[in-house]
Amino acid sequence: MRSLEFFRTAKGRMILYKIVVDQMQIDEPFPVFFLTNFSKILDLQLKVSANDPQRFDQILYFVERARLLLSASYRGSELVNFMISKGIPVLEEVDAALRIRFLRILVELAPFSKSLERSDLMTLSDYFSKLIPPLPSERSDENMGDVDTSLEQELRLSELETTSLAFASFCRTDKTAFNYTLEHSKDSANWRKRFFLMFISSIFWKVCTLKKFNMNVSS
Repeated sequence: MRSLEFFRTAKGRMILYKIVVDQMQIDEPFPVFFLTNFSKILDLQLKVSANDPQRFDQILYFVERARLLLSASYRGSELVNFMISKGIPVLEEVDAALRIRFLRILVELAPFSKSLERSDLMTLSDYFSKLIPPLPSERSDENMGDVDTSLEQELRLSELETTSLAFASFCRTDKTAFNYTLEHSKDSANWRKRFFLMFISSIFWKVCTLKKFNMNVSS
C-alpha cells in the first residue's frame, strides 16, 4: 500500500514515466515494417523483429501510458522529440489507422512540451504541408484534368485534420513557432495560401457533413 501511495506523488509519477519511456527504447529508430522469414516461423522463434508493426503499436501504447503521467510540472519534451524526429519520417510507410492514432497522441502530448526543437518543428510543418493539396497554380497542366481522385482521398481529411490540430497545439504552446515556420518554409508564400485553402476546405467539409447528418435525421 505504501508503494502505491508513493507512485501517486509527483516523484513517484516521474519514476513511473521514466520506466515507461525506457521500455520504448527511444534511442532506436521507429519501427515500420514486419520483417521476418519462414525459417524463423518454422523454428517457432517468438522474438519480434525490430521493424514490426506490432512493435509500432506497442510503442504507441507506451506513449499513451506515459502521457497520463505527465503534468504541468513534469513535461515530456524528449518523448515529443522521439515521436516527431523518428516517427513522422516513417509515417507514410504504415497504414492510415496507425498514422491517425500516432497523430492524435501527438496532439495530446503538445501541452506537455514547453517548446519544440526547431528541426522537429520543420519536420512537422513539412509533413503538414504535404497533406494540404497544391494550389491550381502549383499543378502541372497534365494533372489539372484528373478528376478520378475524389476530394476526400486527395485531402486525406482525417489525417489532415489531426495533423493541423497537432501543429496548432505546438504553435499555441510555443508562441514563436508559427512565425518561425513561415520564415523558414521552402515556399512561404504558397505555404500561407495552402494553409488558408486547408482552413476553408475544412469548414466546407464540416458544413457538408452537418447538412448530410441533418438530412439523414429528417428522413
